[in-house]
Amino acid sequence: MSTTIHLYNGNILRDPVNGTFTTDLTISNGIVVDTKAHGQEEAIQIDLSGSTAIPGLIDSHMHLIYCSTGLGIDLSGCTSETEFREKLTQGIEADTPWLLASGWTEEKVGSSPTMNWLPKCTKPVLCYRNDFHTAICNDALLSLLDVRELEKLPGGANLSEGIVKEDVLFHHVIPLIPKLTLKDKKSAVDRSISYLHAHGVTSVGTMEHLNEAIEVLAHVQADKQLRCFVMCLDEPDTRFISLLDSTKQDSFFKVIGVKTFLDGTLGSRSAKMYKPWLDDDSRGVWASHASNGQLSNWIAQVLKCDLAPVMHAIGDEAVGLALLELSSIPESVVARIEHGQCIAEKDMYRLKNRWFGVQPLHQVDDCCIAPVALGTQRSREMHNWRRMIDGGANLSFGSDWPIAPPHPLEAMQVSILNGLTPHEALVASTVNAGISLQDNAIGHLLHGAAGDVVVLDCNPLECNWKSTKPTVTMTIQAGKVVYEKEHI
Repeated sequence: MSTTIHLYNGNILRDPVNGTFTTDLTISNGIVVDTKAHGQEEAIQIDLSGSTAIPGLIDSHMHLIYCSTGLGIDLSGCTSETEFREKLTQGIEADTPWLLASGWTEEKVGSSPTMNWLPKCTKPVLCYRNDFHTAICNDALLSLLDVRELEKLPGGANLSEGIVKEDVLFHHVIPLIPKLTLKDKKSAVDRSISYLHAHGVTSVGTMEHLNEAIEVLAHVQADKQLRCFVMCLDEPDTRFISLLDSTKQDSFFKVIGVKTFLDGTLGSRSAKMYKPWLDDDSRGVWASHASNGQLSNWIAQVLKCDLAPVMHAIGDEAVGLALLELSSIPESVVARIEHGQCIAEKDMYRLKNRWFGVQPLHQVDDCCIAPVALGTQRSREMHNWRRMIDGGANLSFGSDWPIAPPHPLEAMQVSILNGLTPHEALVASTVNAGISLQDNAIGHLLHGAAGDVVVLDCNPLECNWKSTKPTVTMTIQAGKVVYEKEHI
């Protein structure tokens, strides 16, 4: 089969920043070239018939392996304690060592779930809130833990009541969950990649433990299925450095950073705020390196690995701390603040040229919570991307899948309806997302760029986003058609 394809008779966006279009495009050996292959017998010809083609879309923040393998029973549709318990009861007899579930929110089920909501079960039960920063567990799971000691750690205050959050959940509960076989993990990731291609996603920034990323995503790299830029959840210690040094990296698998958590989430009321929540007698909690005073040392260790520090910060105080720490880091280091949902006015002057990985689809759920949790003024500061761009911040869009679906066109629509221009939203989903993942060859279709293309049924810079959004009709990954919409 030819390694050259030629797209013609279309409206092809080569440069999202400057809005430069062309009518045809040639991709050879997975790379955009200037030589036109129209009419060449060896080239695969694709007639766009007037459709609009744009660079492959980039989801710069997700959890690819976890969302493919570890979500369990879907509780997102439950609207009462009865439905919650019935849904879990259906899964008790499944031939699995643990009963896992996810997706509930207090707003949907009417109150905060407790251990009493869980059906009687001899195997461990763990039910994640939809933000995955809070979970409900049963006695069988608690019996595996040193509850008295863990109650002293961030997220463990209510562990004896079956409520687990933040550090205790991430570092002491989740590691106990039995792992799928490597074969099952790879199959699950393959299904996720097909789903991503159907939504025009050709590159992702994914948060993973390095050893699992190498093990599970190696076949993705070998088959050039998806460009994966890994932000590691490991400590940057000697063991990590040794593993990193032995890792094969290329444009389909590259380790770019190390991630830590400074706080929790809005929904769990664990995001760290300057002022207390209106409906909870707290200001949230510090997490991980922010809780033990080691954040500056951690950043220094990450930089020694020639990697970028990536900091989860949602509450305004957590974002303020992240910005303060970044003030001593050269702007040439593409350090990222993930989420940045709440930013206090007093920290706005620090935003210029800083990189934020934001998730527009989070705004949909958070807007239901904000008035009660934050009040009018702080609600205006939440997910305010217009304010962030005007303050000089660089935005890179992502989904945080499985927290929100990896639908970049829907994310663009939410951002546009909340103050951004279509041009700004598209740049955040292409060029900026690529730069934030430290790859200047993705997010555009200029000479030498990665041959990743998405064909849409309308021009995203001209359509009426208030009433519609574009639909993906074809996705091309490295010069190979990986998705075509069925015509009915």
